[in-house]
Amino acid sequence: MAVLREAPESQALPVRLGHLEALPDLAKAALAIAPEDNQRGSAVAFALFRLRNSKAVPALVEIASAPNVRIRQSAVHALRNIRSRDAVAALARALDDPDVLVRYHGAMGLAWQTDRMNPKWTLAFRPFSADPKPLVAKWKRWWESTGESKYASIEDVIRRSRIAGSMSGPDLH
Repeated sequence: MAVLREAPESQALPVRLGHLEALPDLAKAALAIAPEDNQRGSAVAFALFRLRNSKAVPALVEIASAPNVRIRQSAVHALRNIRSRDAVAALARALDDPDVLVRYHGAMGLAWQTDRMNPKWTLAFRPFSADPKPLVAKWKRWWESTGESKYASIEDVIRRSRIAGSMSGPDLH
């Protein structure tokens, strides 16, 4: 983590290059980055933004609760684009985030993960950001009535990952 304080790019670079063994250290560092630290937050966010490997899901689930908004945005964006049942609870939790982009990625991620990519369950960002409440409320109702009993909790995803001693999680497909 000292490396991240000095040069965030040096710790984020291996993850950007696809070396997922570096992700646990980056995850620990990401959770320690202050909300106002945009330089380090941006470096970590850039590394996370394009992750598409289901083995990264447990770490991303943890990172999605980071104090830095840029990191949360990128972690939830990555979860949105990885087809994994283990991403669903974190996407549902993102619906309560104070940042509208995190909530948007959460809602769109739920639509993608649950095969509901249609106008009834999705919106473009501009109309969503103008009034996110209706779509967020719809997804929260879905989570409480269906999703919560069907998908692993955040705690279960993290615990399973730690017990296995790896970063793997089941793929949705």
